[in-house]
Amino acid sequence: MSKRKVILMGKGGAGKSSMKTLIFDSRVAQDLGTFGPTVGVSNTGVRFLADVKLDVWDCGGQEDIMTSFLTTDSHNVFKLVSALIYIFDLESRFLETTDKEFYLQCLEKLFKDSPPTASHSTLTPTSSSPRSRALVSPRIKEVTSLPSSGPITIDGPKVFILMHKKDLVSAEVAESKRRMVEEWTYEALHHVEARAVQKLANRRSAGSVNEASRGRRRVDLKQFFMGAFCTTIWDDSLYSAWSMIVSTLIPNLERIKKDLMIFSRSCNATEVVIFESNTWLVVCSVSNRSKGSTFIEGGAQEQDHDQQQKRLYERISSVIKTFKYSCVKGARTQFESIQICEPDFTLVMDAFTEDTHVLIVCENAVEPRVLTHMIETARPHFKSIQSSKPKER
Repeated sequence: MSKRKVILMGKGGAGKSSMKTLIFDSRVAQDLGTFGPTVGVSNTGVRFLADVKLDVWDCGGQEDIMTSFLTTDSHNVFKLVSALIYIFDLESRFLETTDKEFYLQCLEKLFKDSPPTASHSTLTPTSSSPRSRALVSPRIKEVTSLPSSGPITIDGPKVFILMHKKDLVSAEVAESKRRMVEEWTYEALHHVEARAVQKLANRRSAGSVNEASRGRRRVDLKQFFMGAFCTTIWDDSLYSAWSMIVSTLIPNLERIKKDLMIFSRSCNATEVVIFESNTWLVVCSVSNRSKGSTFIEGGAQEQDHDQQQKRLYERISSVIKTFKYSCVKGARTQFESIQICEPDFTLVMDAFTEDTHVLIVCENAVEPRVLTHMIETARPHFKSIQSSKPKER
């Protein structure tokens, strides 16, 4: 089973533990209660989509603990990281002082202990020769050099920022602070790159760089920054952000999406969405619908079509998880499937693979049994894609 290490960091009280519990446990916001401070690191292993295990590190945010993460324990915390999720409290009075200082130090430690890797080869991808295996993912120790020619794949830790508790500040304040933190990040990554390039230049001047390292160009670390997002546990914004986070960690995602489009056309469906069955996060979605129309908000034109669709799917995530929780808590039964058939649309949600559910929407009346048969037919194929061995980081 492939592991993806995800670290949650931020000052104490930012909401890391409640966020993790809401996303990965069968809980809803109303029942979260109050969490005490996390002491050290709280590890949670989450099986996600067949052979992927998310190793989630909820790191305590007290000042002395954060200091240890950046000094004596830094290599243990920041090595082999697939994603750093840094949570800022939008209400914090120290956002531009100590909060900023800790965050920028975390960024520097991250790219020092989990430097990007690159692979390139002039051989065919299917070659199993010793030479081809030797070309896979050599470490770039100074976060600088890439071969000047040839096909290149770069992998590195993704950075996400969650500006949390947006319900406690105005939208204008939240957006202003979000943009400010994004600017910090771009500037910090630029400085990390510059220092790495200078280090390599110094080595070249001293004659300590071998010939193979000459003529290389630096890695642009900004490509690993995935953005800053304003969130709260009280709406679908948290599901939206986490759906984006986990989508970057799923192997074969492009293959899944490509085959899902073929599946949607074979069903004559207008929309098909795959959800992970425990968290109800959106894995991927495809749409054959004309822009400007959705099966719930048909007349809404205030948002870009793609953003409107994404927001809709994440609202469905939140609603289904709440409904599933109420089934277990109230009726003591398990949620399995939903079928709705109306004259102008048909909706079916059912188990897809052992880790996912699929939602199919058609713009006309279709016998639900037809769609469930299509799901059963496609299930082995999608199960085989999810079980394909992913590349380790």
